[in-house]
Amino acid sequence: MLRWLSVTGAESRLTAMEGLRAYAAGIVFLFHSALLMQEQQHAAGPVIDWMLHSQYGVDIFFILSGYLIAGIASKPGFRLGTYLSHRALRIYPAFLGTLLMCLIGLAVLRGEHVSFERLVGNLFFLNGAFGLGVQAINGVTWSLFFEFSFYIAFPLLYRHFGLARTMVICAVLIAMLGHLDTRFVRFMFFFAGVWLRLRDSSQPWASERFAIAFYLLVTTGTIYLQKYLVFAALYVPAATLIVDHALHTKGVLQRVFSRPALRVLGNVSYSFYLVQPIGLLAARYAIEPLGLAGVSWCIALLVVGFAITFVLSSLSFVALERPYFTYRHLLVPGDSKQRSRQDTPVAAPGADAKEQV
Repeated sequence: MLRWLSVTGAESRLTAMEGLRAYAAGIVFLFHSALLMQEQQHAAGPVIDWMLHSQYGVDIFFILSGYLIAGIASKPGFRLGTYLSHRALRIYPAFLGTLLMCLIGLAVLRGEHVSFERLVGNLFFLNGAFGLGVQAINGVTWSLFFEFSFYIAFPLLYRHFGLARTMVICAVLIAMLGHLDTRFVRFMFFFAGVWLRLRDSSQPWASERFAIAFYLLVTTGTIYLQKYLVFAALYVPAATLIVDHALHTKGVLQRVFSRPALRVLGNVSYSFYLVQPIGLLAARYAIEPLGLAGVSWCIALLVVGFAITFVLSSLSFVALERPYFTYRHLLVPGDSKQRSRQDTPVAAPGADAKEQV
């Protein structure tokens, strides 16, 4: 089973990268579980309150994406068309599979039929373009609008203007977008990953002990601040420092995020992220006949929800993601030198590992 949940070419991977992806997916799962707990009014307390305020798992994904794309875009042989083809082929199969499941679920459970305009808007991830009014079919896919916007904009700007001017241009654009909606400020997490990948120094700016203490402080204290901008300003350096140590130093964080169980979840983390609303909804219906309430209901939701989500995400990975890694050389021919061997950010600058598109 584990062989099917692995990625071909895994010998060149940073193992801690897989664990970081698992951690990010897990935080998102806890947040959406807490939303259901709050909706059902089964329990309350500091733990669930913390889960409701833990809306930062996606930001870890954004940092990792920035790290990956910066490595790809900085290659001398970079070709925009090939790169975008691979991005689409990597992202869309699992997205379309979960979108179909959501459409069926809406029709069967709610008798709701999605309009053509709404469907088209979701196919282009415009539900993440806050302000356009496109209603999401799968609520978590707003982040794919951020991802694809960065996929397109950063390489174009970087290849034309260079790193320094690109960072300035994007900082201005993010500030302007943030004025329209503060959620757009999350674009800055991509550029934290860019900085990690393209900086001159390969050493973290603070010790691992400080990194852990700072991160715990930010994620247990300042998440309760009402101003998101204040939290984001603190979380950017805190999360970036954690990722930096996990990838680039041989300490506690690298060992923790390289654990086999986390690596397995990290491999299927994209599908896990997409199917978790479906898994949690299925879990809610599954535990309903048990007549549970309070804390026992919450625990059952977490356990059953995780199990269903992991099974669905594993099936999605095998059927809709793994074929990309196996057959990508046939899908977009002629780019074997540029193409890398996996689809997660890999080694630090200068390491003996290949990038992937």
